Amino acid sequence: MITVTKNIKLEPLNFLKFLVLAFACLLISKKAIAQKHTLPYQTVITDKEGDPIKEVDVEILVELRGFASTGAVLYSETVTQKTDLNGAVAFNIGTGTAQGIEFTELDWSIPMYVQIHFKPLGFINYFSNTSAQLLSVPYAAFSIYSRCEQGCPGQTGPTGPQGATGPQGPAGPFSSPGAQGATGPQGPQGAQGSFDFILRSSPPFGPIENQVYLDDGSNRGNGEAGFRIYLNNNWQDL
Repeated sequence: MITVTKNIKLEPLNFLKFLVLAFACLLISKKAIAQKHTLPYQTVITDKEGDPIKEVDVEILVELRGFASTGAVLYSETVTQKTDLNGAVAFNIGTGTAQGIEFTELDWSIPMYVQIHFKPLGFINYFSNTSAQLLSVPYAAFSIYSRCEQGCPGQTGPTGPQGATGPQGPAGPFSSPGAQGATGPQGPQGAQGSFDFILRSSPPFGPIENQVYLDDGSNRGNGEAGFRIYLNNNWQDL
Protein backbone atom coordinates (compact mmCIF):
# COMPACT_ATOMS: atom_id res chain seq x y z
CA MET A 1 0.00 0.00 0.00
CA ILE A 2 1.33 3.44 -0.89
CA THR A 3 0.54 6.35 1.42
CA VAL A 4 0.60 9.79 -0.07
CA THR A 5 1.43 12.64 2.33
CA LYS A 6 0.23 16.04 1.27
CA ASN A 7 2.00 19.08 2.63
CA ILE A 8 -0.38 21.82 3.74
CA LYS A 9 0.91 25.32 3.50
CA LEU A 10 -0.73 27.94 5.70
CA GLU A 11 -1.24 31.25 4.09
CA PRO A 12 -0.34 34.28 6.31
CA LEU A 13 -4.01 35.23 6.76
CA ASN A 14 -5.08 31.68 7.60
CA PHE A 15 -2.15 31.32 10.01
CA LEU A 16 -3.22 34.51 11.79
CA LYS A 17 -6.78 33.17 12.10
CA PHE A 18 -5.38 29.97 13.54
CA LEU A 19 -3.42 31.86 16.20
CA VAL A 20 -6.47 33.97 17.14
CA LEU A 21 -8.62 30.86 17.46
CA ALA A 22 -6.02 29.06 19.57
CA PHE A 23 -5.64 32.12 21.85
CA ALA A 24 -9.43 32.37 22.27
CA CYS A 25 -9.63 28.69 23.23
CA LEU A 26 -6.87 29.22 25.76
CA LEU A 27 -8.75 32.16 27.33
CA ILE A 28 -11.97 30.16 27.52
CA SER A 29 -10.12 27.26 29.12
CA LYS A 30 -8.45 29.53 31.69
CA LYS A 31 -11.78 31.20 32.45
CA ALA A 32 -13.47 27.82 32.96
CA ILE A 33 -10.71 26.73 35.32
CA ALA A 34 -10.85 30.01 37.25
CA GLN A 35 -14.63 29.78 37.64
CA LYS A 36 -14.19 26.49 39.51
CA HIS A 37 -12.40 28.49 42.22
CA THR A 38 -15.03 31.23 42.54
CA LEU A 39 -18.41 31.34 44.21
CA PRO A 40 -21.52 32.92 42.62
CA TYR A 41 -23.17 35.31 45.03
CA GLN A 42 -26.03 37.77 44.89
CA THR A 43 -27.61 40.11 47.40
CA VAL A 44 -29.78 43.20 47.64
CA ILE A 45 -28.17 46.47 48.72
CA THR A 46 -30.47 48.38 51.08
CA ASP A 47 -30.31 51.55 53.16
CA LYS A 48 -30.76 51.65 56.94
CA GLU A 49 -34.56 51.64 56.51
CA GLY A 50 -34.32 48.44 54.46
CA ASP A 51 -35.24 50.11 51.17
CA PRO A 52 -33.24 48.87 48.15
CA ILE A 53 -30.64 51.23 46.66
CA LYS A 54 -31.46 51.16 42.94
CA GLU A 55 -29.23 51.72 39.90
CA VAL A 56 -26.22 53.03 41.83
CA ASP A 57 -22.54 52.18 41.34
CA VAL A 58 -21.26 50.74 44.61
CA GLU A 59 -17.97 49.39 45.86
CA ILE A 60 -18.60 46.13 47.72
CA LEU A 61 -16.27 44.82 50.43
CA VAL A 62 -16.67 41.06 50.80
CA GLU A 63 -15.40 39.47 54.02
CA LEU A 64 -15.30 35.72 54.61
CA ARG A 65 -15.22 34.81 58.28
CA GLY A 66 -14.42 31.41 59.78
CA PHE A 67 -16.69 29.38 62.10
CA ALA A 68 -19.16 32.21 62.93
CA SER A 69 -20.56 35.47 61.56
CA THR A 70 -18.41 37.26 64.14
CA GLY A 71 -15.33 35.09 63.56
CA ALA A 72 -11.96 36.20 62.29
CA VAL A 73 -11.80 37.57 58.74
CA LEU A 74 -10.00 34.91 56.67
CA TYR A 75 -10.40 36.58 53.27
CA SER A 76 -11.58 39.91 51.91
CA GLU A 77 -11.89 41.48 48.48
CA THR A 78 -13.48 44.52 46.83
CA VAL A 79 -15.83 44.41 43.85
CA THR A 80 -17.40 47.31 41.96
CA GLN A 81 -20.97 46.70 40.80
CA LYS A 82 -24.07 48.61 39.78
CA THR A 83 -27.33 47.73 41.50
CA ASP A 84 -30.28 46.89 39.28
CA LEU A 85 -33.85 48.18 39.40
CA ASN A 86 -34.45 46.11 42.54
CA GLY A 87 -31.19 47.05 44.27
CA ALA A 88 -29.69 43.62 43.59
CA VAL A 89 -26.11 42.85 42.62
CA ALA A 90 -24.68 39.53 41.41
CA PHE A 91 -21.01 38.62 41.16
CA ASN A 92 -18.55 35.80 41.74
CA ILE A 93 -16.67 35.91 45.04
CA GLY A 94 -13.05 35.32 44.18
CA THR A 95 -12.96 37.57 41.11
CA GLY A 96 -12.50 40.86 43.00
CA THR A 97 -9.37 42.57 44.28
CA ALA A 98 -8.07 40.49 47.18
CA GLN A 99 -6.97 42.38 50.32
CA GLY A 100 -4.69 39.64 51.68
CA ILE A 101 -4.39 35.98 50.72
CA GLU A 102 -5.77 34.77 47.42
CA PHE A 103 -9.22 33.24 47.23
CA THR A 104 -7.74 29.89 46.17
CA GLU A 105 -5.73 29.74 49.42
CA LEU A 106 -8.82 29.51 51.65
CA ASP A 107 -9.41 26.34 53.69
CA TRP A 108 -12.98 25.38 52.80
CA SER A 109 -13.13 22.48 55.26
CA ILE A 110 -14.36 24.86 58.02
CA PRO A 111 -17.75 26.65 58.25
CA MET A 112 -17.56 29.93 56.34
CA TYR A 113 -19.70 33.06 56.74
CA VAL A 114 -19.90 35.99 54.33
CA GLN A 115 -20.20 39.62 55.51
CA ILE A 116 -21.06 42.28 52.91
CA HIS A 117 -20.18 45.96 53.26
CA PHE A 118 -20.78 48.60 50.59
CA LYS A 119 -20.30 52.25 49.80
CA PRO A 120 -21.64 54.23 46.84
CA LEU A 121 -18.81 55.48 44.66
CA GLY A 122 -17.53 58.77 46.04
CA PHE A 123 -18.33 57.89 49.66
CA ILE A 124 -15.55 57.32 52.21
CA ASN A 125 -17.08 54.90 54.73
CA TYR A 126 -18.56 51.45 54.16
CA PHE A 127 -22.04 50.48 55.33
CA SER A 128 -22.79 46.95 56.59
CA ASN A 129 -25.39 45.08 54.61
CA THR A 130 -25.82 41.34 55.22
CA SER A 131 -24.20 38.41 57.00
CA ALA A 132 -24.98 34.76 56.30
CA GLN A 133 -23.39 31.32 56.30
CA LEU A 134 -22.16 29.95 53.00
CA LEU A 135 -23.90 26.62 52.54
CA SER A 136 -21.94 25.72 49.39
CA VAL A 137 -18.27 26.07 48.47
CA PRO A 138 -16.25 25.99 45.23
CA TYR A 139 -15.85 22.25 44.69
CA ALA A 140 -12.39 22.59 43.14
CA ALA A 141 -11.12 24.76 46.01
CA PHE A 142 -12.55 22.35 48.55
CA SER A 143 -10.85 19.39 46.89
CA ILE A 144 -7.55 21.27 47.03
CA TYR A 145 -7.83 22.09 50.74
CA SER A 146 -9.37 18.84 51.93
CA ARG A 147 -5.87 17.31 52.05
CA CYS A 148 -4.18 16.26 55.31
CA GLU A 149 -1.41 18.41 56.71
CA GLN A 150 0.75 15.50 57.97
CA GLY A 151 -0.69 12.52 56.14
CA CYS A 152 -4.30 11.38 56.11
CA PRO A 153 -5.42 9.00 58.88
CA GLY A 154 -6.03 5.39 57.96
CA GLN A 155 -9.14 3.34 58.57
CA THR A 156 -10.31 2.77 62.11
CA GLY A 157 -8.71 -0.33 63.57
CA PRO A 158 -10.48 -3.08 65.53
CA THR A 159 -11.59 -2.40 69.07
CA GLY A 160 -8.92 -3.34 71.59
CA PRO A 161 -9.46 -5.52 74.67
CA GLN A 162 -11.12 -4.00 77.70
CA GLY A 163 -8.66 -2.61 80.20
CA ALA A 164 -8.37 -3.67 83.81
CA THR A 165 -10.76 -2.19 86.34
CA GLY A 166 -9.24 0.82 88.04
CA PRO A 167 -8.99 1.28 91.80
CA GLN A 168 -12.13 2.17 93.72
CA GLY A 169 -12.52 5.86 94.29
CA PRO A 170 -12.91 7.45 97.71
CA ALA A 171 -16.24 7.25 99.47
CA GLY A 172 -18.48 10.20 98.90
CA PRO A 173 -19.76 12.42 101.71
CA PHE A 174 -22.60 11.17 103.90
CA SER A 175 -25.95 12.53 102.94
CA SER A 176 -28.37 13.93 105.49
CA PRO A 177 -30.65 11.33 107.14
CA GLY A 178 -34.01 10.85 105.58
CA ALA A 179 -37.33 11.53 107.24
CA GLN A 180 -38.46 9.06 109.92
CA GLY A 181 -40.85 6.50 108.59
CA ALA A 182 -44.38 6.01 109.83
CA THR A 183 -44.95 3.85 112.94
CA GLY A 184 -45.68 0.28 111.99
CA PRO A 185 -48.71 -1.66 113.19
CA GLN A 186 -48.70 -3.03 116.77
CA GLY A 187 -47.64 -6.63 117.03
CA PRO A 188 -49.80 -9.37 118.55
CA GLN A 189 -49.99 -9.63 122.36
CA GLY A 190 -47.46 -12.02 123.87
CA ALA A 191 -48.36 -15.09 125.88
CA GLN A 192 -49.32 -14.50 129.48
CA GLY A 193 -46.61 -15.35 131.99
CA SER A 194 -46.92 -18.15 134.57
CA PHE A 195 -47.94 -17.17 138.12
CA ASP A 196 -47.53 -19.30 141.21
CA PHE A 197 -49.21 -17.89 144.38
CA ILE A 198 -48.44 -20.83 146.64
CA LEU A 199 -46.07 -19.69 149.37
CA ARG A 200 -42.77 -21.45 148.70
CA SER A 201 -39.47 -21.72 150.46
CA SER A 202 -37.66 -22.56 147.19
CA PRO A 203 -38.18 -21.49 143.56
CA PRO A 204 -40.17 -23.73 141.18
CA PHE A 205 -38.22 -26.32 139.17
CA GLY A 206 -37.66 -25.65 135.48
CA PRO A 207 -38.84 -22.03 135.41
CA ILE A 208 -39.77 -20.15 132.21
CA GLU A 209 -39.15 -16.51 131.32
CA ASN A 210 -41.43 -14.10 133.22
CA GLN A 211 -42.60 -16.82 135.62
CA VAL A 212 -43.62 -15.40 139.04
CA TYR A 213 -43.98 -17.22 142.38
CA LEU A 214 -44.61 -16.21 146.02
CA ASP A 215 -41.54 -16.73 148.21
CA ASP A 216 -41.80 -17.10 152.03
CA GLY A 217 -38.68 -14.92 152.46
CA SER A 218 -36.15 -17.76 152.40
CA ASN A 219 -34.75 -16.58 149.04
CA ARG A 220 -35.53 -12.86 149.08
CA GLY A 221 -32.88 -10.34 149.93
CA ASN A 222 -34.87 -8.71 152.74
CA GLY A 223 -35.90 -12.07 154.25
CA GLU A 224 -39.60 -11.14 153.98
CA ALA A 225 -42.29 -12.93 152.04
CA GLY A 226 -42.89 -11.53 148.59
CA PHE A 227 -42.98 -12.17 144.87
CA ARG A 228 -40.04 -13.20 142.71
CA ILE A 229 -39.80 -13.25 138.85
CA TYR A 230 -37.61 -15.27 136.48
CA LEU A 231 -35.87 -12.84 134.06
CA ASN A 232 -32.80 -13.41 131.89
CA ASN A 233 -32.14 -16.83 133.43
CA ASN A 234 -32.21 -15.48 137.02
CA TRP A 235 -34.76 -15.12 139.80
CA GLN A 236 -35.20 -11.53 140.87
CA ASP A 237 -37.13 -10.00 143.76
CA LEU A 238 -40.15 -7.87 143.02
